[in-house]
Parts: sequence; structure tokens; C-alpha cells
Amino acid sequence: MKRARVRDGAGEKGAALVTVLVTVALLSATAAAVVDTARFSTKRAANQAEMAQIRWHYLGAETLALTRLRAALEVDGAGFDWAGILDRPIVFPLDAGVMTATIRDGGKCFNVNSLLEADESGAAMASLDRQVVFGRLVEQTTGAPGLPVAAVVADWIDPDEQPGLGGAEASAYRAAGALTTPPNLPIADIGELAGMEGLSRDQATRLARVACARPSLSPNAININALQPEDAPLIAAIFGRELPVAAAEDVIRDRPAGGWREVDAFLAHPRLVRITLSQEAISQFSLRPRWFVLSASIQYGGSTETGMTLIDATAGVPRVVRRVLGVAPDGGLL
Repeated sequence: MKRARVRDGAGEKGAALVTVLVTVALLSATAAAVVDTARFSTKRAANQAEMAQIRWHYLGAETLALTRLRAALEVDGAGFDWAGILDRPIVFPLDAGVMTATIRDGGKCFNVNSLLEADESGAAMASLDRQVVFGRLVEQTTGAPGLPVAAVVADWIDPDEQPGLGGAEASAYRAAGALTTPPNLPIADIGELAGMEGLSRDQATRLARVACARPSLSPNAININALQPEDAPLIAAIFGRELPVAAAEDVIRDRPAGGWREVDAFLAHPRLVRITLSQEAISQFSLRPRWFVLSASIQYGGSTETGMTLIDATAGVPRVVRRVLGVAPDGGLL
């Protein structure tokens, strides 16, 4: 009997030891989880503070761009050297990083929303003349049939459900099993081209380099003193078949030092003077741009933020109208 009591005591001690070990293991695991949670919360709070600081730096880039544009627009547009402010990266050192910002002319593109125009009652309707211009641009940049694509884009944004000649409304998209259908509203993001009938993703990408979406039904005012040879397809599309792309490149390269002093001097170029344009087409050429796009990249601490901002300089007073963060500076969304 005495030997049995000894064995029972040893068993109780073993069970107690196991209990203690299990308890210690559970407490250790709990402590490790608490430490990990605290570390994660601290890191998350630090990241949030870092990203908040980056966003403030981005707003600072916008303020810098608005200040420079305001000063430039106070100068008479005739002969102003826009090359001194556009397409030149501004590098600004920060305490824990660097900010890079570039301002480009946001009017050197075809505003797809201008495929609509207001009728006498103020209602929006498709503009056939503008579709012809856009169709030429489509052909020059993508090789796709121009007028059908222009009609598809017009149907995407016009308010009715009646397809234009060669166009497509919601019924055609549903029949093709498309995931999206025309919203019948102006386009906010030129990337919407990729979802339209008649355009492959590659063609939509190429077209997005010369087309844009502005919050206006008016054609863009094109700053002739900011044109570069790569903008030739847009100029050729406006002037029509009488001005091939190569000839439009020659016109741009012939810009005098200091720029054209007036639009009439531009239109008097030997390659252009014999081409008849409508008054609306002539009114698209300007010495004072309306739209600008800011592309900025902020590197701060261990994080990076990129974005693009659309600036409207109507009446010479620049203001931010759209901001897209988290996109590559050359993303083409604006």
C-alpha cells in the first residue's frame, strides 16, 4: 500500500508539471501574439502617417504648379516661351525624400467628349463634323476604320439609345457578352476606350496618346506654340486629307524662334494657307492654353506615391478640377 501511494504522488506531480508547462506555453504564445499585434499596429500607424505626409507633399506639388502657371499666364500669350515651363521635370528635395513634378500642356489632344454638341434647346447630340475629324485621327494612329470608331465613341457618351451609323448602343454590347455597356454620359477617364466596340486594347492604348477626356463638350484650344512633332496627327486630322502627317510635322518644325505671335501667322504657313477650314476648326488654335496636366512622383521615407492632376486655366486663373492618385505619371489617364 505504501508503494502505491508513492506512485500516485509521482503521477500527481507529473500532471501538475504538464499543466504548468502548457500554461506557460499558452502564456508565451499569447504574449507573442500581443507583441506582434502591437508591432503591426505601430507599423500601420507609421505607414499611415507617412502616406498622409506624402499626400500633403503631393498637394504641395499642385500648389507649386498652380503658382508657376499663374505667373506664366499673366504674361501675354503671344510669343510666350512655353517650352521653358512645360515638359521639364521640377525636382524638389524633401527632408526624407524627393518630389518630382512635370507640367505638360493638356490641350494637345482630341477631347472625345466634344463628339457631342449642344443643339438649340441645349440638349446634347452627336456632332458629325467632329466625328469626321476624330475618325481621321483614329485612322492615323490605330489603322482602324475611323468613322465607325468615332460613331461608337459618340454612342458611348450621347444620352440616347439610338446607335449612330456604324455605332453601338447597349443592346450590341449585351449581344456580344460585354461586361460593360455605354453609360450614355461624358467620359471621365480616357481608359474607357478599351471597353468600346471596334477597338482592341492595343488600339485603345495608341489612341489614348492623342485623345483625352475633358469635362467639357468643347474642342480643346490647341496651343500652337507648345506643339511637338509627335502632335502632328492631331493637326493633320483637323486640316483633313490635304495635310498629311509628314507635312504637319514640317509645319511644327518651322515654328519661328519665340513662337508664332498670332494664329493667323500659323495659318499663313505655305503648307496651310491654301486649306480652307471652318470657323470652329480655326477657333481651336490658340496662343493661350486652357488645360494642363501635372504628373508628380513623391518619394518619402520608405514609400512612394504617384499621381496626375488636371488643371483648368480658363480666363488665366488655373484651378484643379481632377486628381488621380496611385497611377504612373505617364499613365495617360488625363
